[in-house]
Amino acid sequence: MNRTKHDSVDIYTVSGVTPAWFEDLKQVYVFADSEHGNAPKLAFKSIMGRTEPDAFVCSHLISEMGFNSAPKLDDIGWEMYFYDKHTLFVCITAWPQTALFPPEDSKKSWIYTYPVVRDLLDFIIRPNGVMNNDLTLTYFSSSTMHDVLESDKFQIIPPTEAHYFSLVTNTIIKHDLKGRSKKKKITDEDFKLFLTPPTWMFPKLAQMIGYLSPSILIVGNTPEEKIDEVAARTLMDWFDNFDPNPEYMTEYANELHDQIEKYDKMQSDFEALMNVEKPANDMLWG
Repeated sequence: MNRTKHDSVDIYTVSGVTPAWFEDLKQVYVFADSEHGNAPKLAFKSIMGRTEPDAFVCSHLISEMGFNSAPKLDDIGWEMYFYDKHTLFVCITAWPQTALFPPEDSKKSWIYTYPVVRDLLDFIIRPNGVMNNDLTLTYFSSSTMHDVLESDKFQIIPPTEAHYFSLVTNTIIKHDLKGRSKKKKITDEDFKLFLTPPTWMFPKLAQMIGYLSPSILIVGNTPEEKIDEVAARTLMDWFDNFDPNPEYMTEYANELHDQIEKYDKMQSDFEALMNVEKPANDMLWG
């Protein structure tokens, strides 16, 4: 791997990938690796399949697990994938473990996240010091926070709907998987989207740095679904210009189901172990 340092971030590129690869980019798509429902990751997999990352973003401000396992060590850092020379996907694999509620406590995350997001976006738009004036960015996520908040201010969005918000025009476009109102402007002034820190920080800072038409894409969700394939298909419908493959999505969904089953069993076994009656006067239980 080759390392390029850009202020608070290090970009490690795999063999053959250089900063010059970033010079011709037109679109950057950012998403989180492990949202509830996994719709963004499922949609991404439908586009990229089993493609390995082309680069990793590391920083002392991005938290990573202290443990690992051999013989195959887990990767570290945010992952970057080139779809082609004009399109880049960035997968946020970790986020600082700071309190977000009550809202006042969420300010603490700014110390860790602002430098990393700023410096990564700055590197992508000027990898060799020359500004790319034709670059735009979209962060895509789901509306799971609307269910958590249980607030009348933020409507519950079904998994068959996606809402596209442009930071340039301040308008929201509704996209319906069922075809009733594909890409229709929302005129309801009371309709609002609740945004998690990375969801708004990436496009907002992109706008301040000089990206063209940064935007946010929010798909609805099914609250009880740990693997929300309906929401994923809505995103796939939005990204139809990438010709997403449903088989890739289904394959990854099956892998997630297996992982969740193993985790649930491990958690159940652990809870059963903790409920075992402790032997009297056994200091090892301490």
